[in-house]
Amino acid sequence: MKKRLLLLIIFTFYIITTFAQVTIGSGIVPEKAALLDLKTKNGGSGQNSSDGGGLLMPRVSISDLLTLGIFTEIAGLDTEEEKLKHKGLSVYNIGTTSVEAGIYVWDGVKWEKAGLRKEVNFFYMPSIQIDLSQNPLPINLHTRYVQQFSNPKASSTNKPIPYYLEAEDLDYYITDYDEDIFQSVTVDETGEMIYILKDPLPSDVCCSYINIVFVTK
Repeated sequence: MKKRLLLLIIFTFYIITTFAQVTIGSGIVPEKAALLDLKTKNGGSGQNSSDGGGLLMPRVSISDLLTLGIFTEIAGLDTEEEKLKHKGLSVYNIGTTSVEAGIYVWDGVKWEKAGLRKEVNFFYMPSIQIDLSQNPLPINLHTRYVQQFSNPKASSTNKPIPYYLEAEDLDYYITDYDEDIFQSVTVDETGEMIYILKDPLPSDVCCSYINIVFVTK
């Protein structure tokens, strides 16, 4: 009897230690550091691949980024204690009028969109001449940018500039201009810039500046 009890204790301990880590999708042993390992039935076609699907996040509608209680069937979530307990909770917001679609993570205080903190890639518009003698036709900033990128005057290599961004891949910003010279400067989503000169212009004007920044979307 004692032997049977001892074997039962050993077997129970083995089960607990074995299944402290869980694999879902197959009977394959989970990876060492994974508490939960999602696999296809055969483990995938390669060591680290899965050819049978992915993880589908719970889909919700977030209308207020400061509210944890978006799960209407669960009461009492919006207390300070519960908010802290649920730090790291992840969902997929299907998109509402006030919050765009995407994966969101609860940080203990608010919903943060995954990947939102990304580096902003920007560069300044290449230098171009602007006629100050009159109010000319609009200038397409993207066209001028492509012209210069396609035909550089000098280079450290004989290779061409590898690529340029399309007009729809950029946002255009006029960050500064000389208000003694320009009455107004505007730019639209295609990169079309329109400027109006002051009338009359200062008598000593010879040149001026407009600071233009391109930001990749």
